[in-house]
Amino acid sequence: MILNAQLGCIIIMLIDNYGRPWLKLRIVVNSVCNYRCIFCHFEGQGKFLSRELSAEDIGFVASVAKELGVDDFKITGGEPLLRRDIVKVVDEINKVGPKDLSLTTNGYLLDVYAEELLNHGLRRLNISLHSLDRGKYRFITGVDALDKVLENIDYVGGLGFKQIKLNVVVLRGGLTRTRYQ
Repeated sequence: MILNAQLGCIIIMLIDNYGRPWLKLRIVVNSVCNYRCIFCHFEGQGKFLSRELSAEDIGFVASVAKELGVDDFKITGGEPLLRRDIVKVVDEINKVGPKDLSLTTNGYLLDVYAEELLNHGLRRLNISLHSLDRGKYRFITGVDALDKVLENIDYVGGLGFKQIKLNVVVLRGGLTRTRYQ
């Protein structure tokens, strides 16, 4: 809680253990993925035991967070694009008027959802790209999908997102070309 003497009001905000305002919220919308990355494990998490919030419930959480000062929302998973109502999830979060709304993805399904997500308020993408070498990519992700992901990155680059980031987990022998500098 913060007292603003100039405005004569009390502002309720979330504050972390270091006294900083909590302005960002990461929302995990599912726990399933179409990849089997060598570094991503769900130890201690039972399969098929997690229950997902509805898109409306996620919207409610976002609205409460917004009232508490959160203005930056990031959608993650598992792989968020495997959620059938992901466009509705984005729409529900966008209804609260966030300053920023982003999504982290492996990029495999961007050709299916990207344009509609942009039209419903998604502003930024974080795409995991673990190698530009097809064999290494397949080894790291367990999926032979490098060509499809690269095509999807090129596709979303022309749609008008505010920002597209490529995420890399640093591994010995990871990215091998500089196509996406």
